[in-house]
Amino acid sequence: MAAPRCSYVVPFRHVGTPDRTLDELARDFRRVSSTCEVIVVDGSPSDDFARHAVAWRGLCRHIPVDRRWRFLNGKVNGVLTGVAAAGCEYVILADDDVIYHTADVRRMCELLATNDLAFARDVGGTRYELRSASLAEARES
Repeated sequence: MAAPRCSYVVPFRHVGTPDRTLDELARDFRRVSSTCEVIVVDGSPSDDFARHAVAWRGLCRHIPVDRRWRFLNGKVNGVLTGVAAAGCEYVILADDDVIYHTADVRRMCELLATNDLAFARDVGGTRYELRSASLAEARES
């Protein structure tokens, strides 16, 4: 398998995550890891962090939030930690409740090769469409 071109960053924070949810996320991380480096930035309390580390061992880089980031919005701290840890040329920001399909991850990597931004736009329910833009276009909209 060729080295991944994309880092897939998932900021995460949960208390008392049900085992079923951990299993579902493990399945999703396994699938996405066939295409990307997967980094889960976990801001959960220490007991939960430890459970997550066991559940996802070998499927992703599971790291704590870098404490140098002190924004009021904890997700921002997780995103910045993940972007700093990313080892690939392109970074896809994901969320624990929106995991992209493998084909969409590949498509986002392709879009990032020729655009400054690639993003998913909600089109209702659990559906989304992939879009791309230059920074100039993004600033205009």
